[in-house]
Amino acid sequence: METEVKLQYNNKKAIIQLLKNNRFNIIKKIKIKDSYFGQGHSLMSDVNQLYRIRETNERLFEFTYKNKISEKDKITKRQEINVSIDKPVAMHKILLSLGCRLIKENYSEKEIWEKDNIRLEFIKNKKPQKIKFIEIEGISNKAISKLINLLGAYVKPVGEKIFSNKTN
Repeated sequence: METEVKLQYNNKKAIIQLLKNNRFNIIKKIKIKDSYFGQGHSLMSDVNQLYRIRETNERLFEFTYKNKISEKDKITKRQEINVSIDKPVAMHKILLSLGCRLIKENYSEKEIWEKDNIRLEFIKNKKPQKIKFIEIEGISNKAISKLINLLGAYVKPVGEKIFSNKTN
């Protein structure tokens, strides 16, 4: 089960300093293309189950199944099952042949920080919509809430609503 929260933020430099002061380490910066598929839906907001093909500038390819979201206090939980794949184009064709529709292609950049069992990602979506946010993933609501409290006034939990009024 994945536990995460999406946050709006301001003052990235101050947030990075807080992370460094609390022994977080930058892991990497990557560019990503995500292709999202679903069955019988044309908008991300209508989908309870998603399939994602992820391609990175590191030449890593991944297929992910995501099930229905549950959200409490802007912190979401969902099951995600990931497998590495060698041929993203072939996986794309398989999903289409199974009756899935391509819902959205998203291009983004991530800057990933970690400490113990918690990860903070600065995400900058480039296409189709331009939006920046932080995503925190952790093993529990408590671990995530602790980091949110540390970041204080620099962040505001918004959950999946950060994508509202944006192009799906």
